Amino acid sequence: MTLEFENENEYLELVNQLQAKYNKYEEENREIKTELYDMRKNLACIYGLVRGVDEFYTNTAEFEGTETNEFLRFLIHQLRATISGMVDVHVMVDVL
Repeated sequence: MTLEFENENEYLELVNQLQAKYNKYEEENREIKTELYDMRKNLACIYGLVRGVDEFYTNTAEFEGTETNEFLRFLIHQLRATISGMVDVHVMVDVL
């Protein structure tokens, strides 16, 4: 199938429209990649902070025993496990 154009100007106009669409797509793609990079970086940072808090509570004897502290330790451990799964899916995807 061949396209026939009445004149060269019509062809150039269509090429310019296609170039404009491509440029728009490329700009949107760059923005999405930047947002994804920032999200991955923030998620990795949060994961590190939660791991630090989890390690602190796990290795600190003064927080042993009370019901509130055990519940807090449980919540921190659950949060760490959840974020760990998210890091595996969203951050480490390019590494694995």
